[in-house]
Amino acid sequence: MSLLEEARESLQALAAANRAFGALYPGPSAERQPVHTVYGGAQLYRWDITAKLGRSALHALDTYGADPLEFARGVGLIGPGTAAAFPGAGLLRARYEREPAALRKEEPEAWLAFTVHERVRSKLEREPVEDYRIDFEDGFGARPDAEEDAVAESAARELGRSLAEGAAPPFVGIRIKCLNSEWTQRSTRTLELLLSTLLAQTGGQLPPQFLITLPKVTIPEQPRTLVRLLEL
Repeated sequence: MSLLEEARESLQALAAANRAFGALYPGPSAERQPVHTVYGGAQLYRWDITAKLGRSALHALDTYGADPLEFARGVGLIGPGTAAAFPGAGLLRARYEREPAALRKEEPEAWLAFTVHERVRSKLEREPVEDYRIDFEDGFGARPDAEEDAVAESAARELGRSLAEGAAPPFVGIRIKCLNSEWTQRSTRTLELLLSTLLAQTGGQLPPQFLITLPKVTIPEQPRTLVRLLEL
C-alpha cells in the first residue's frame, strides 16, 4: 500500500481545510485595482478636481520633462550619459513615429524613452487620477461641527455633479475620522450627511467603486461598527 493510500483520511481532511482557507482568504482580486490613491481635503473638493490635477501634471511634464530622453534620464529609465550619446531628439522622434519597430531593435533605450513618455502623457490627459478620496481626517482636521456639516453636504453635491458630468475617476470615496472615543459621534454624522446627500443627488445609487477609508484602527470593534453603520 502506498503512502497516498495509507494517509487518505489525513489528506482528505487537509484538502478540506485548504478549501475552507481558500474560501475565506481567496487572495488578490482579479478585478482592476488602482495604482495610487489621492487624498485631498474635503474643504477643497470640487467636481472637476481630478481634471485640474491632470492639467497641473501636464504642465509639470511640459516644463521639466518635455524631452523624452531627458525625462527618461530623470526617472532612471536610462543612464545619466545615455541621452547625450543619442542624436537629436527631433531625429529620434521622427524615426520613432516612422519606424518604431526598427528603433526598438537598434536603439532600445531610445525607443523605451519615447514609448514611456508618450504613455505618460496619454495617461495624464485621459485619466490622471485613478482613485480619489475626499478626506475628512488629516487633510481636513478638527473644525466646528457646523463647518464639517456644511462641507460634508457640499462635497456630496460636488461628487454628485462629478459623477453626472463623467468627471469622476474610476475609484472614488471618502476618508472619515477614526472611530475612537473622541471622534465616533462626529465621524458618524459626517458619514450620514455625505451619503444621504449623495444618494439624493444620484437617485439612490452609489458609484460602483465607492470606497470608505477608516483610519487609525486600534480595535476590531471599530471596523465592525462601521460595517453596522453602513448596513443601517
